[in-house]
Amino acid sequence: MKTLFFIALLAVLTTSCQKEKLQTNTCDIGYEGANCDSLIIAKYLNTYFARDDSPIRGTSEYVVQIIPYEGKIDQCYINQLSCGQNCIPHNLVAKLLPNNQFQLLNVQAFPYTFDGVENGNYNPQTGTINFKYRISQPNGTTEIVNTQLIRQ
Repeated sequence: MKTLFFIALLAVLTTSCQKEKLQTNTCDIGYEGANCDSLIIAKYLNTYFARDDSPIRGTSEYVVQIIPYEGKIDQCYINQLSCGQNCIPHNLVAKLLPNNQFQLLNVQAFPYTFDGVENGNYNPQTGTINFKYRISQPNGTTEIVNTQLIRQ
């Protein structure tokens, strides 16, 4: 009886002292999902209604497309952003991250420089993308543009 009690006690202590294994799912670049079989870019590719709010240029509404960046599985172009009135349309490059996030990369489009202020985010329930980017002009003037894209 003592032997049976000791074996049972040892079994309880052994199982209660084991650490839980952490389930980490690190996918290859450009992929996400429980089995790492979903391309991140697939949810972004589409045509969007765009709305920019710029403190200098005002509000602008227009249509953009998100298309793949050739040769980069984890990047895409946000084509033809107009950044408000009196701004030459430009293409931003987004590096796609897990968890519906992306980082806008620095882009030189003469005479401006464009770069992300913070990570942008994608809401899969609404098909809406929100981000802020900075426009730097040669004269040193900078402005922050708030942009919302709504899937068409």
